[in-house]
Amino acid sequence: MYSDFILHSKRIKLYLKGVIIGVLAQALWVAPCLASILQVAVSILPQRYFLEKIGGDKVKIVVMIPPGANPALYDPAPKQMAALSRCTLYFSIGVPFEKAWIKRFQKGAPHLKIVSTDRWISKIPMKSKHHAHKSPNGHTTHLDPHVWLSPPLVALQSRVILDALCSAQPDSCGYFEKNYRNWANELVDLDIKLRGIFPPTLKARRFLIYHPAWGYFAATYGLEQVPMELEGKPPSPKLLGRFIEHAKKGGFKGLIVQPQFSDRAAKIVAEQIGANILVVDPLAYNWKENLLKSARIIRSALRP
Repeated sequence: MYSDFILHSKRIKLYLKGVIIGVLAQALWVAPCLASILQVAVSILPQRYFLEKIGGDKVKIVVMIPPGANPALYDPAPKQMAALSRCTLYFSIGVPFEKAWIKRFQKGAPHLKIVSTDRWISKIPMKSKHHAHKSPNGHTTHLDPHVWLSPPLVALQSRVILDALCSAQPDSCGYFEKNYRNWANELVDLDIKLRGIFPPTLKARRFLIYHPAWGYFAATYGLEQVPMELEGKPPSPKLLGRFIEHAKKGGFKGLIVQPQFSDRAAKIVAEQIGANILVVDPLAYNWKENLLKSARIIRSALRP
């Protein structure tokens, strides 16, 4: 009986030894896989969507501006700064948040490479064609940062993303390129659908909006946004009065707002002109679905 016990103990030791060796072997295999994950950071949620389309499971993404936050006012939390310090790339897009923080990010993480995804885009001013919204000298220095709301411009940004990922992780370039080609086809299909929502025969092409976030979208599909804000800032009482008068004459029945801004002033204006408040979110994560949804809402608000 004792000899059987000794034999059984030896078998257990051999089994445990095999298990330990297996675990160590698995750990050695997993470690290179974890090391192959590229840690990157972006400013806004739509960029995360683009990165996931191209980078797939080979990227881990830190988003600096959380859902519901205003990109012009948000300050990153300490946990975000800690996560950023482990990133290799930062994909900027030109939102106001970056002007205040990019240099601080680089100072805190000297190894962090900044990739400007809007580098190939000629930006347009945040300015309405309505005469009441012209600046005193007829010009504006405020360029529209909302370049992620036009599929053709997202295609340009996606190419920049692809090049940066391939440069940072050459062994995975083939994987990134395949994902990029699939994503490019998705963008073409989306653009076709959006052009179907706003066909050339459509006569009504203007829409009222509180914050002028949809300038590139409007330019892409032959529309005109008429914003309450002047260059992204609330209008003076005099200009607001002119805006209300213009909206009444135009017969607008919808005023578009976004969840990142207070809609208190918009509700007052909507009540005076007899319009409904329509909410669209230019910063939603599910970018493609959100753009189609927003397009249909904008279509419902159009006037000649």
